[in-house]
Amino acid sequence: MANIPTANAGFGERVAVDGDTILVGSPYVQLDGYPYAGAVYVFRRLGNAWSLQQTLVSGDPLVSQFGYSLSLSGETAVISAHAVNALGNSDFERPYVFVRSGTVWSEQQRLRPSDATVYDGTTNVSIAGDRIIVGAVLHEHLGHRWGGGAYVFTRNAGVWSEEQELRRR
Repeated sequence: MANIPTANAGFGERVAVDGDTILVGSPYVQLDGYPYAGAVYVFRRLGNAWSLQQTLVSGDPLVSQFGYSLSLSGETAVISAHAVNALGNSDFERPYVFVRSGTVWSEQQRLRPSDATVYDGTTNVSIAGDRIIVGAVLHEHLGHRWGGGAYVFTRNAGVWSEEQELRRR
């Protein structure tokens, strides 16, 4: 488990809470020598004290700013990150879904909107129960680079699927 970062890691830049669980994002923390890898720290309240339960990181070595946006609902967390391709250019920014079983969090699935393109900006996320919304502020719409979009994903039998893309007309 990684230590809680100090200066310049963005600890607390993004936060989420549900019941006795708090997520604290640190999207600029350096991990294994990789700057801006990012991490999310899970705190649980036991009695009157909050303690660090687990540190969540991306399993993808090409991801940066993991924890850029995050949301929590019960035993499920959704966390966004920027992805970087082999050339070091930003690629699909993808949300990760983590689930808790007992006291252990593990990655369940990575979400990718059906018509995602490079630099979509799919970094804003929110979850309520079995529904996740992913905002894609940079998604091209009607020929406009910043047209934007939002994607609704639903969970059925532990699998997340895109339900609908939301657009303004």
